[in-house]
Amino acid sequence: MTDKLTNKGIDVRYAIQIPEAYKARTVIVNERSMASGYAGLDNDLFYIDKTMMVFSDAKKVIENMTKALE
Repeated sequence: MTDKLTNKGIDVRYAIQIPEAYKARTVIVNERSMASGYAGLDNDLFYIDKTMMVFSDAKKVIENMTKALE
């Protein structure tokens, strides 16, 4: 799995760069949908166990998370 998450075999000019996110304890991804992205690539980061998906407006999510942590 880490080979896929380090972008091996993918033309990274067309993918969002997330350096070594697989090393994090928890990954939070804010998305509008599970549709493929700009380059039409499926993002393997979405499918690892430590990834939490939040489907909403990014600005509202960050504001609510910040308030919850205060």
